[in-house]
Amino acid sequence: MTIRAIRVDDAMDRASASEIHAPDAIDAVEMQEAAVALMNEVSRLRQRVAVMEAVSRKMVSPILPRFGEPLVEVDDEDSGPRHFLGGYQVRAGTHLYLLTNLGWLPGRYEWHFEPGTCASFYFSLAGVGQPVACRIPADAHLAWPNQAI
Repeated sequence: MTIRAIRVDDAMDRASASEIHAPDAIDAVEMQEAAVALMNEVSRLRQRVAVMEAVSRKMVSPILPRFGEPLVEVDDEDSGPRHFLGGYQVRAGTHLYLLTNLGWLPGRYEWHFEPGTCASFYFSLAGVGQPVACRIPADAHLAWPNQAI
């Protein structure tokens, strides 16, 4: 049996007409066509919602890292204390992403290489002329810009 695809509006019209005029005359093929049309519409809407969610996340960050991790402080006898992220040294002025409740926030890492002190994260806010800074807590998750999905 071949089931042809029909538009949701057509399926709704057929279902309404069948209920009003002859509810016992609804044919199984028409019901299957209506079900297929409905499933296609639900699938299309799910994809649209997924795209809209991705777009809203990208409003916070144009590049969405897959995973983040905390900074690791290593005290090197030769060069002093340093932070590492994903096995790579993080230098002052490096652009990273900070995981927030709203998604990944792009910004700039700064640290004065003093053991036991928190690094800072500078980011932009709309309407504010200069970058805003916050301390990076030890358990905050950060990611490199190239860790995109």
